[in-house]
Amino acid sequence: MWYVFALISGFLAAVLAVLVRLHLKHLNPFFITFLFSIITAVILVLIDLITHKINCHLITTLSFKEFLPLLIAGSVNGLAFTAYMAALSCGKTGAVVAVDRLGILFVIILSFIFLHESLTLQALFGSALMILGAVLLSI
Repeated sequence: MWYVFALISGFLAAVLAVLVRLHLKHLNPFFITFLFSIITAVILVLIDLITHKINCHLITTLSFKEFLPLLIAGSVNGLAFTAYMAALSCGKTGAVVAVDRLGILFVIILSFIFLHESLTLQALFGSALMILGAVLLSI
């Protein structure tokens, strides 16, 4: 099932990139990120109202040690999305998305360092192909 969700996520990311380039590239990336954050919060509240999957009472039970990674992750996400919007506002969509997806390489490296996940020959070869693909798409 994760594969289906990942494909949906990838497709929606592609739709987002094209929409930004078609209609929003003239706007300030910080403003776009601000508005997207508000809209995302509203969508998540609506999803919660429909599915009853979020237990708001759990928020009050989080310790600082549990909340800190959420705070950092939210901050990193906001910065990453702002950088992505800035790149889309001035770069070719295919090239921006190709380079952005090189984030997978950072995941592989950081997972190896911090999560002690194995770094296989297959992962190295796939990473090399991704780098080559991003370079070819961005020139």
